[in-house]
Amino acid sequence: MEIVTGIGGKVVEWCIEPTIRQTSYIFCYKSKAENLKQKLLDLKAARERVQSSVTVATRNGEEILQHVKDWQGRASKLAQEAEEGVVEEDKQKAKCFFGLFPNLKHRYELSKKTDKKTETIATLLEEESSFKAKVSQPFDPQEIWATSSKSYMPFESRKSIMKEILGVLKDATLERIGVYGMSGVGKTTLIKQIAKEAKADKLFDVVVFAAVTQTPDVKNIQGQIADLLGLKLDEESEAGRASRLRIRLRLEKKVLVILDDIWTSLNLEDVGIAFGDHEHRGCKLLLSSSDPNVLPEMDAERSFGVDVLKEVEAWNLFKKMAGDVVEDPNVKSAAMDVCRKCSGLPIYIVAAAKALKKLPPSEWETASPRMLADPRSAIELSFNHLANEEMKSAFVLCSLMPYNATIFDLLKYGTAFSLLGGITTMEEAHQRLQRLVKNLKSSCLLFDGHMAEEFTMHDVIRDVAASIASRDRKMFLMRNAIGPRVLPDAGMLRNCTTISLLYNDSLRLPHQLECPQLKAFQLYNKNPCLRVSNQFFSRMKALEVLDLKGMQLLSLPSSSFGLLGGLKTLCLESCLLDDIAMVEKMKKLEILSFYSSTIEELPKEIGQLTQLRSLNLDDCSKLREVPPNVISRLSQLEELHIGNSFDQWEDYQTAGHRASLAELNHLPHLTSLNLHIPDYSKMPKDIFSERLQRFRILVGSGWDWSDKYGASRMLKLKLNESIHVNHGVQILLRKTEDLHLDELKDVKDFLFDLEESKTGFPQLKYLHIQNGLELKHIINSVEAPTLDAFPVMESLYLQNLINLEKICNAQLAKQPFAKLRVVKVGSCCRLKSLLSFSIARGLLQLQEIEVVDCRNLVEIIAERKRIEVAGKATLMPLSMPLGEWSLQAQGHDQLENRAAFY
Repeated sequence: MEIVTGIGGKVVEWCIEPTIRQTSYIFCYKSKAENLKQKLLDLKAARERVQSSVTVATRNGEEILQHVKDWQGRASKLAQEAEEGVVEEDKQKAKCFFGLFPNLKHRYELSKKTDKKTETIATLLEEESSFKAKVSQPFDPQEIWATSSKSYMPFESRKSIMKEILGVLKDATLERIGVYGMSGVGKTTLIKQIAKEAKADKLFDVVVFAAVTQTPDVKNIQGQIADLLGLKLDEESEAGRASRLRIRLRLEKKVLVILDDIWTSLNLEDVGIAFGDHEHRGCKLLLSSSDPNVLPEMDAERSFGVDVLKEVEAWNLFKKMAGDVVEDPNVKSAAMDVCRKCSGLPIYIVAAAKALKKLPPSEWETASPRMLADPRSAIELSFNHLANEEMKSAFVLCSLMPYNATIFDLLKYGTAFSLLGGITTMEEAHQRLQRLVKNLKSSCLLFDGHMAEEFTMHDVIRDVAASIASRDRKMFLMRNAIGPRVLPDAGMLRNCTTISLLYNDSLRLPHQLECPQLKAFQLYNKNPCLRVSNQFFSRMKALEVLDLKGMQLLSLPSSSFGLLGGLKTLCLESCLLDDIAMVEKMKKLEILSFYSSTIEELPKEIGQLTQLRSLNLDDCSKLREVPPNVISRLSQLEELHIGNSFDQWEDYQTAGHRASLAELNHLPHLTSLNLHIPDYSKMPKDIFSERLQRFRILVGSGWDWSDKYGASRMLKLKLNESIHVNHGVQILLRKTEDLHLDELKDVKDFLFDLEESKTGFPQLKYLHIQNGLELKHIINSVEAPTLDAFPVMESLYLQNLINLEKICNAQLAKQPFAKLRVVKVGSCCRLKSLLSFSIARGLLQLQEIEVVDCRNLVEIIAERKRIEVAGKATLMPLSMPLGEWSLQAQGHDQLENRAAFY
């Protein structure tokens, strides 16, 4: 009986439910039609949100994710079909017999189609919600070309050649342009200025730059280009990286690739640069070399020679560098003689002028004969007149550094060469080295690098520094040698304090080196066949610094490594590593770096290095295992850099097989930290302390490690709960210079709700907020009227803040945003005016305002006399001068009235 009942119930279910569903298509057609109309409105809003994010990403030169493109195509097609169906139903009214009876068959068919479209739209809306406005990777490294060059002087001789080269770059039939001239004539300064002009004139969408140097390091060149494309190259092989780079370059319609300081012909295919109709017609190449014969070897179609400065130009440059003292009748004649002897080469002119500037006028007559005999002596004279021995040692050590060196590169050698006398902490060491580099730059012996903490030394100056290092400091340098080279004889090796071997293709290392006085050994390699014998380091017992790069060390040479008990700095960077447990024997190690090396597991033996003060694991992308209680045992650690590296932290509340974030609480001296925490909710509340002075910390998924400002304190937060519960994060917020926030929760008034200390973010320079559903104001009137809000902020980016009403809703006694240069706002639907006149008139450094897809915006600056710009329905840039400001509005589909600028 139960079986019969069960079968009967199923029969009823199978028969009745389909019948009800089918009849609903006839009798519920009105509700289904209304439901479809509502879903269409929801889909329209979703399409606008996605398009808004896509517009911003496309403008920044980013690649849109394929699944987002697919969604847009499907959504557009479905919206059109559904709207046509609604219109058809309204017209037909689904009736016949002169309107007396409904056409049931037609109503049934339309209603069924309506139901299906409603379900499909619901699916699309679910997909859109999963995007969370993430349609691409936000990064714009091209801003480097937007700033003016401090070193460029617009001489007439340079203006003419620049005009010619810019004209050739516009020629669609030419792809490769060369620039040549003797070393020190100013080729690099010139082509960088050409890049800025070409970018400003919109000749190219993207400009990338790489310094090649004497012996090309293909991976380094690829890395330089990738950085300016916002591309992360994770491939190990040069060929794999070249393939990725080639694909990325093809995404750009018009791109200029600049290869500077080429000494020998370079295979562009090996780098990943493609040309021609079948490759990339929009790609152009600008080459520079001191040797004009290299340019034809690289198929340059037009080449331009950069000549020395004319006599008047040279004298004007000399006067600018030396100051008004050159007009003194007692020194003017000597100064002009020295300037003429520099033969119009800016590198010598600047060095000579800076050197003489440091001398009293009475000594100019005695100093000038040496410069007249050899202009290079001006560089050595500058060296001799450096303020102290620390600066002189720093200058000599910089001759060992790579092209774009960092403070950390200098820090490796600091202790061994008496740069850090009296220093007790790593933070003090950084500060001293920064001062030394700054002073060397002011003497024009060093120059700015690509990023804030980077610096570089010109080849001419490096040659002088290397000569001094060899002659006076017993250093042996073999840098970028081409062809066979040999190490010095045994007698010289026994007296060497430093051996530096950089990228020597033909280098063969002996079985053993006897160097009893050697303090530092540096070997940067790109030859995969180079091997280090087990006994190589056995007679270097005074060694304090071992700096290896690009080596394949499947195991460390145990016999000789075990004898390096006095080693204080060990750097195994960009190396292929396996068994490195041998480091446990180096008990005096203070600095240990595996930067960018292939290493899968950090050995537990590292926990025995109790004197370690700096551990660098940045860019060790293959690192998957860090044993528990290794980091916590390094109680003297002051710097822990583990960015773009291991991030599989164990839950701090449970014991596991990996390190946990709670171990940071056992590092009482930690002042510098690079770290990624994938999940904010699993982060201990008090792992960040007031001691942190430098940090690059990412919290949440979706972030990348791009850092276009080079700030020393960067924080990127993606939140899934209220920020107020975490005291450690509040500490970081007070200190950060570069702040990125995503998915803010429970924050309506940024300044009031986010910063508990109510100090106005005194150190924040760059602020980027995106996807905050509740945020209404950046500054609101509830804050204290005497608050000094954002006093050093330079750029403000606000994206997809759908409830943002005003940036500043307050009258403050002190001008907020006093140093603001750039404001960019996108997809802030409720924003009606950007800035009040009272705020805007105090923004004396403001250079750029950009507004994208803010549908209700009618005022850029509110109050006072207006200048109106008619709204445009298409993606059309609107620009107008307002003082020194550049204003742009894009994607204002909803600006039906007028955008007003007051």
